[in-house]
Amino acid sequence: MIVKKVKRLPVECVVRGYWPVRRGRNIRKSGTAFGIPLPKNMLESQELPEPLFTPTTKAESGHDMPMDIEEMGKLIGVKIADTIKAKSLAIYNFARKQAISKGIIIADTKFEFGLEGDKLIVIDEMLTPDSSRFWIPGFINRAVATQL
Repeated sequence: MIVKKVKRLPVECVVRGYWPVRRGRNIRKSGTAFGIPLPKNMLESQELPEPLFTPTTKAESGHDMPMDIEEMGKLIGVKIADTIKAKSLAIYNFARKQAISKGIIIADTKFEFGLEGDKLIVIDEMLTPDSSRFWIPGFINRAVATQL
């Protein structure tokens, strides 16, 4: 293994391809997930029309806090934030197609990025059970599936 010291960007890049189960009640009330409007009549655990990019802070201690792309841009720069969003969605969409062809759903995942000089790179684990939720198609808990 080759290890290099890089500058870690203080954000986690979460991509969600399926309705966020744990946030169902709050989403039902607001009609949004992480500030993003969602279609009406969605079910918890249902595939979203388009994956959502929902960044969070990368807390040194305590819990990471949700943020929107504008806040992320203020923290790390608009150009880097836009690039990270595009790369996160591209990686997720590629991996999701590969996984579903093998009978696995990637419900959501997170990526971390850093800078090696001026070069943007993925750091930390990627698409592992610790950084992603994997489901088996048809195995979604229908007791949780509540219409909004």
